[in-house]
Amino acid sequence: MSTVYRCRTQPPAAVVAAAGWVAWRTLGIAYLGSTGSWYLRSRVRAPSEMSADTELHTDLYAVAAAINDHPGLLEIQCEYVAVVELIRDWQAGRTEPVPGYTGSRLTRLGSVALARADTLALTWVPKHAWCPLNKGADALARLASRVGTDRLGAPEIRRRATLIAFRNTTAEVTS
Repeated sequence: MSTVYRCRTQPPAAVVAAAGWVAWRTLGIAYLGSTGSWYLRSRVRAPSEMSADTELHTDLYAVAAAINDHPGLLEIQCEYVAVVELIRDWQAGRTEPVPGYTGSRLTRLGSVALARADTLALTWVPKHAWCPLNKGADALARLASRVGTDRLGAPEIRRRATLIAFRNTTAEVTS
């Protein structure tokens, strides 16, 4: 089961923070753009689909969503070094497989990253550094991982996500 919520603004964000969150069997996938645009997705996986690489996969899903929603110049901030290195390898033309992944969605991300090599930059953000966009993306991913478990309805999810986006993009501008 998968649930998707998004709020896009025009023009598209030039800087996006992408994050994933794993809470038992529920994956929270999210990004937060510098213009206040946001995306969150909740996916419930079967226990057999969970692996040591699940955290890597959730962050890659978040990066894929950000790339898909932002066709122009884009900088993606990510706190998972392995994601940044993997995508940079793909952009350099090295066809590294996604560890522990057998599906096609993330495999296609490699060819998209190569095609967007001139318009896409990835930046590693240390996990405990104070970066409002990154903290906001983390909060959105945690919220996404709670969809369906806390009985939060769609209006409440949207309200909370919009509030997270506002607080963290306002902090980005003022800091």
